Amino acid sequence: MVFVFASRRSDRVKVLWWDRNGYCLMYKRLHRALFRVPVAGEPSQRSVVVDTKSFAELLRGVERAPRREGRNRS
Repeated sequence: MVFVFASRRSDRVKVLWWDRNGYCLMYKRLHRALFRVPVAGEPSQRSVVVDTKSFAELLRGVERAPRREGRNRS
């Protein structure tokens, strides 16, 4: 079993799992991309069960749309 915790901005993820000797923690931060975090079906539901393929896609991340330039100040 693996537990995944995502930040509100979806640019950071912590993954926690049990290894034979103890817990392991992986922390991943994306610089110019976002994680595609699955959404729960109901607003009151805070957790989602995903399969191996969805987990791999989540960790891969997706490219973020380019930022818009600020207003031109003349």
